[in-house]
Amino acid sequence: MLTASALAYVTCQDLRSIADPAEQMVMVIKAPPETQLQAVDSSENFQISLKSKQGPIDVFLCPEESVGGTSPGKTPSQGAASGEEDRAADLATAVPPPPSSPPSSPATDPSQSLLSLEQDDGKLSFEEFQNYFADGVLSPGELRELFSGVDGHPADNLETEKLCDYFSEHLGVYRPVLAALESLNCAVLTAMDTTKLEYERASKVDQFVTRFLLRETVSQLQALQSSLEGASDTLEAQAHGPRSDEERVEVPSRPRGSRRAGRRALRSVSRSSTWSPGSANAGQSSEAEMQWRLQINRLQELIDQLECKAPRLEPLHEEELTKGPSSHILVAQRQVQVAEEALQDFHHALCCYVDFTGSQSHCLHVSAQKMLDKASFTLYEFWQDEASWRRHQQSACSKAFQRILIDHLRAPDTLTTVFFPASWWIMNNN
Repeated sequence: MLTASALAYVTCQDLRSIADPAEQMVMVIKAPPETQLQAVDSSENFQISLKSKQGPIDVFLCPEESVGGTSPGKTPSQGAASGEEDRAADLATAVPPPPSSPPSSPATDPSQSLLSLEQDDGKLSFEEFQNYFADGVLSPGELRELFSGVDGHPADNLETEKLCDYFSEHLGVYRPVLAALESLNCAVLTAMDTTKLEYERASKVDQFVTRFLLRETVSQLQALQSSLEGASDTLEAQAHGPRSDEERVEVPSRPRGSRRAGRRALRSVSRSSTWSPGSANAGQSSEAEMQWRLQINRLQELIDQLECKAPRLEPLHEEELTKGPSSHILVAQRQVQVAEEALQDFHHALCCYVDFTGSQSHCLHVSAQKMLDKASFTLYEFWQDEASWRRHQQSACSKAFQRILIDHLRAPDTLTTVFFPASWWIMNNN
């Protein structure tokens, strides 16, 4: 019997070990962690008071039949109960943890655990085992052999405790890794809770420091994840190897971590240290290989800089130019500095002028660029010949734009023209 000072958990195994269930009443209480429980221990009257503001409270009565073989929390008439009720009954949390208990980390959440089962009978069928552990390398026969080997003898079901013991014996160098992940999980949750409470009240400098530390933490974790994914992918690729169609093993689809696409993924892998299963014996990479990787990184950076920057002008070597009205194209560059208070009106006028100019048949190209100084602009116009540009200067739209320049500029604009051989202009978009 529980008293007010004796808070405990009761497991399914504890319930099955009751010597004489006829003399005891077992209740399974499923309630939020913040639930308040008050128990008055009296020989004549035993009362339990539960109060919760965070969610519903479910109470399950366990009859005598439950203690023998079925799950405590459902009578034989409740065999079709939902999986959530089964899970609550199997955990059999008689008293919730105190409010001061820290929140459970995702790594230890039973619903997210490696061995969370649809049936809370403490056993794992081969089908469930295969659905989770199939990786496309081991065949169904090999998985069946592993399934029987974990238990020690052929069986239809595998106790989860034996499976946990099996992996625990093979943790090896990953034992401290998983322990560190658990500590990291708790540390991250604690930091997030503290940040949520203190960030809004902190000064701007403290908020900046918090954002920086959070970004740095994310960056470090992503770098660590990238190394682990590289090692995992390498092992999987080598394990699969070339297989015939008869040897191919179907793998149940499971969500995997996201991958960076394109060259960025290649760059992240090439910049990391070379990893292979034999790297521990082979030692560090040779100097020649390291130099080769450095050259690849430099080439990738150059390619990134040149992407989407192909020029539209292409010189022809040793070209004999012919004289005539169509032998050269004209490029007009206009630099303007706009008054701060007139930026909106000028921007509207500039857009209208660019649209009108670009629609002219003799205009090859027109574009405007905003300089680092947000009030400075540079306008480029490419024309088939000088005569076409001068006719455009006399159009009503061009004169209206020139009046806008006079009214809205901080200083007179600068107009520069230059001629290029017409054969340099590539008339297509390649």
